[in-house]
Amino acid sequence: MRFYLTFEPEGVLTLPLAHHHILQGFIYSVISSNKNYSQFLHEQGYRTSGSSFKLFTFGPLNGTYHVNRQRKEIRFFGVVTFEVRSADFRFSEAFLDGLYSNTLFHLGGTNIHITDINTDSYKITSNRIQVRMLSPIVLYHTVSTPEGNKTIYHNPLEDHYETWLNDNLQRKYYSLYHNNSVPYIKFSTICVSSRDKYVTLFKNHTYINGWKGTYQLQAPSDILDFLYYTGLGSKNSEGFGMFEVK
Repeated sequence: MRFYLTFEPEGVLTLPLAHHHILQGFIYSVISSNKNYSQFLHEQGYRTSGSSFKLFTFGPLNGTYHVNRQRKEIRFFGVVTFEVRSADFRFSEAFLDGLYSNTLFHLGGTNIHITDINTDSYKITSNRIQVRMLSPIVLYHTVSTPEGNKTIYHNPLEDHYETWLNDNLQRKYYSLYHNNSVPYIKFSTICVSSRDKYVTLFKNHTYINGWKGTYQLQAPSDILDFLYYTGLGSKNSEGFGMFEVK
């Protein structure tokens, strides 16, 4: 299910430029009314092959804003919209219940009032689609070095990017459906350049590298649909990998 939220902050909503963790925290606060599921998702998630998947993703905040580079903050004025998606019906139920249980929430220390909630179950029907990243796609590997573990982030122009994307899809899909028979997804770039590189901090201590841009995906429509609701690549529940179909 996908959720379109509209809210109004009390005054000006001021956030750090790197605020993925704040948006993620808001989502967890909404589903906290379902204590069992909230605890399961936060502490465990859907595990497979040493990985844990939360099976939701979210996009950036949209509204009238001003960026202050010197103070490293962004200020939103007036109405703000926010999109959240998930392929997990348990998440959708908990999130919807949480939204309707209260209209006042907190975001980065500011009170916000939810004024509108729209939901739908958009379906992808084509086996080949062009997508534009609403939030950056992230793929990475962790390697051991004499100095300790090192995270290597990949870019979509690398030769093995499609293989790494499929590996992530296989593990993500299996974590929910326990099915290893996932068709291979073909991935190609349409429009991506150095301008599409995105670097941010998560919780002010972890650098994450991702890429926006426009791409083509080819796979059975149900697999593309799964990716639409969970996100492409890694770190989806941290606000990465959401795309729109062009």
